[in-house]
Amino acid sequence: MYTVNYPNAWLILLLLGAAGTAISIYITYLILKYAIRDGINESRLRLEATNQQMAPIGYKWALVKDDKHQVSDR
Repeated sequence: MYTVNYPNAWLILLLLGAAGTAISIYITYLILKYAIRDGINESRLRLEATNQQMAPIGYKWALVKDDKHQVSDR
């Protein structure tokens, strides 16, 4: 029976282990990426902005203190 001894077999095993680890990390990354994306889509965080009315051109909405109504609200 013919037997072959590979003196650098540890190097091949090390490279295979490193490649396997890299592939495992990449697959884990993809699974987490798609799980997070689906979670965001299901939670409806990516929907359109609220239907807040826009201010007319040249104006902006602002909170203004109204003393007249403040006394009657208490």
